[in-house]
Amino acid sequence: MVDSEERQIASELIAKYLSLEITNDELSDDFPRDKRDPALEAIWWNLWLHYSDTHSHKAERKHQLSPEAKELFERGAAFLRTDLEYKWPPYKWIGFEYALWRLLGLGQRLEQKFDVFKSHGDFEVRPFIRREDYTKFASTRANR
Repeated sequence: MVDSEERQIASELIAKYLSLEITNDELSDDFPRDKRDPALEAIWWNLWLHYSDTHSHKAERKHQLSPEAKELFERGAAFLRTDLEYKWPPYKWIGFEYALWRLLGLGQRLEQKFDVFKSHGDFEVRPFIRREDYTKFASTRANR
C-alpha cells in the first residue's frame, strides 16, 4: 500500500534535514512509520544508519553526510514522491541476530543473506528496485 500523505511528510523531512533546516532528532521523531506502507519503515532504517542518534545535530561539520549517504537520502526522498510500491524484501540492517552471528564467527551467513537481498533488484538505486524507475523519477529530486 502506498500512503501518499505520509510519504510526502517523510520526503519533506528528508529535504529539510539535507538543507540543514532540522536536526537528526526532528527527522527521526517526526518521520512517519506507517507499517501499511513498507517504504516508510525501510527508508527510515536505511537513513538512520547514517547519522548519530546519541545527540541532536544537523548534517554539517563532523556530522556531514558522505556523498554516498547524501545520495541515499536523496533517492529515498525521490522514491517517497512516487506512487511506486516498495518491492525490496524486509531486511534488518542491525540487530541481535547479526551481532550474535558475528561473535560466533558466522559472518559468512550474513554476507550470503545480504547477497540474496541484493539479488532482488538494482541495489545501487534502492529504494527503487529498477534503475529505469530511478532514472524516470530522479528528476523529482529537484521538486522538493
